[in-house]
Amino acid sequence: MNISLSVAFLAAVLVGSAGAFHGGGDCFSPSRPAASAAGFANLLAQQPSSNIKSARLPLYKDAATTSTFTAYSSTSTSSTSLAALPNAAALTTAASQSLFPTNATPLARLLRLTAAVVSTVLLLSAKLRRKLFYPNVTVDPSHDEPIPPGSLGCPFLGQPFFQSSKSFGAGSWYRDTAQKLGNPRVWKYYFLGKPLAVISGGDELKAVLNQEFDGVTSSGSEIMDSGLMPMDSLLFEGDKSRHSFLRRLVGQSLTPARVSDAVPVLQVAADEAVRKMLDSTDGTVKMEKVCTDYTLDVAWRQILGLDLTEDEIPTFEKEVETWIKGMMSMRTLLRIAVKSSPGYKAMKYVTKKIEERIAQLKETGPDASNLSGMLFAKDEEDPKRTLTSQELIDNSLILIFAGSETSASTLTNAMLFLGLHPQAWNRLVEEQMTMKARHGDTLTKRALDDECP
Repeated sequence: MNISLSVAFLAAVLVGSAGAFHGGGDCFSPSRPAASAAGFANLLAQQPSSNIKSARLPLYKDAATTSTFTAYSSTSTSSTSLAALPNAAALTTAASQSLFPTNATPLARLLRLTAAVVSTVLLLSAKLRRKLFYPNVTVDPSHDEPIPPGSLGCPFLGQPFFQSSKSFGAGSWYRDTAQKLGNPRVWKYYFLGKPLAVISGGDELKAVLNQEFDGVTSSGSEIMDSGLMPMDSLLFEGDKSRHSFLRRLVGQSLTPARVSDAVPVLQVAADEAVRKMLDSTDGTVKMEKVCTDYTLDVAWRQILGLDLTEDEIPTFEKEVETWIKGMMSMRTLLRIAVKSSPGYKAMKYVTKKIEERIAQLKETGPDASNLSGMLFAKDEEDPKRTLTSQELIDNSLILIFAGSETSASTLTNAMLFLGLHPQAWNRLVEEQMTMKARHGDTLTKRALDDECP
């Protein structure tokens, strides 16, 4: 759009809104309307520049965003007029000719006029702009609490929450955005037609989870559908009855008794992680890599109960990493040939491992793995109901995803703080040596309960 056309649109906006604003010296007055672009220019030219002051008028405002433009008004009269910028008449005349050239066809004039009217309406109406550019964003009239801070982002698309960084990794957009907003406990954003919110803090999360399926309902999970997320899992179930069913059966794989049975497997994985650190040739250890490998080690050993060879372990870890990274890729989120993407192929690799393990368990019987606990779980309310094959696969995938990512981050941060506080590290070493002297080299849940209640 050229400059003259832009000026014409601005002139049309101001002319059309001349009767919409009224009041004191900083408002447009309906007492001196301008009926056309030329009349508007003449009105502007009547005001001496010495009587002009700048006023900022809000066009749209919510809890997060305020858009303004600058108008120039006269201070010498109670009925305000607009003062002209230099050569306003010439600019407006040129803009009018550009918008409605004399040689334009009637259809072209109609289209240009329609564009000008639509632009004017959108500029003046916050509700229409929000409805058009941000579908599904509405105001609940039954609540008068302030809208949480945060920007809706680019029209139609929203915010790039999937952005990561080399220094921070996945989730860097959430961290950076929260810092810019002052780290509020609740803040909003928008993506592909869905208004979303971020909640942090123990009390806040507890308050929300206590109202799940009652005052608070789940929505927005369809954004992840047809992607790489396991949708038939406990995490994405929106029906209260089915969620309770999944929680009962998946929960049977995470009972205190099963955690106790898993301790020896966890110790084997921890010993392997320590061995890798001690085998470092240059004396340096990347703890993020060590902790991530450890959690993936726990995933295939304990969650799935696999028996991988030394050659298979790096492949499994690489495929899980590729799958998790692919979840938030633009290709996946926009559904662009997802089934041919590296993330989808990696997910199919892990899925095949789960399917093979299910078949093996059906032949050999239960073991201490979490997958076994889900496979042989019986519903207390209906003993005939069991998890389907797809529910077994998807809940295994979600345990791998949730367990590896969150645990790896927690362990890495713990190692960082222990390194920053040597006195805490020394106390931890002393505690471990005392436990070893009392209970021997084999770690048990009972020893943990006795020594670390």
